[in-house]
Amino acid sequence: MRQPAALRIHWLLTVICATVAGTQTTAATIDFDNLAVGITYGEAVPNVEGQEVLVENGISMSVERFNFGNFSDFFEATVIGPDLVAFPTNSLSLNNINVAFDFTQLGFTPNMVSIEFRDLGGTSSINNFSVNGIVPIELASLTDIPAVPVSGITATVSNNQIILNGDVEQILIGGQELIIDNLFVVPEPASVLLLAMGSCVLIRRRYFMQR
Repeated sequence: MRQPAALRIHWLLTVICATVAGTQTTAATIDFDNLAVGITYGEAVPNVEGQEVLVENGISMSVERFNFGNFSDFFEATVIGPDLVAFPTNSLSLNNINVAFDFTQLGFTPNMVSIEFRDLGGTSSINNFSVNGIVPIELASLTDIPAVPVSGITATVSNNQIILNGDVEQILIGGQELIIDNLFVVPEPASVLLLAMGSCVLIRRRYFMQR
């Protein structure tokens, strides 16, 4: 039989873990699945540079000018359906255009942002990338994104996915034959809560194994 002190500790751990587990966290995504295949943004619509063309789950997307050395263009972004070389669901194909995603209306500052991509242009194409409004950099491959693209933000690129950590307010991405999908934005407390919930389980397990 547990002693009263052990019961009190058990009750306290239960309350703490229940509180942590019940705390609401928020994440936001854009995956283009709710959009009709063939929807186009950019020059042909016509849209103008900097125009907001989509708002989904609190994230706004605008269309922006694409740059490649002395060449500059503002062509089109098109929603495409499932594709064997791209994604099994709807995604956005970028053809000589940039899109910028703004997170300032979410009600929280993202601590982690990820986006998946497929670069079909190979080494002959150029991509643009920017974080928090800095001048877009030109990259032969998105795998060349600097580990610290801007002060306070770190970037990791692997398996056709870009992951940014830090206070990200906006990202811009574009290319000549670039397909993007599954933009995922997570607030800082989410990671803390996941760690806290895991810690609760371990603490309770270890405590009662020692009894």
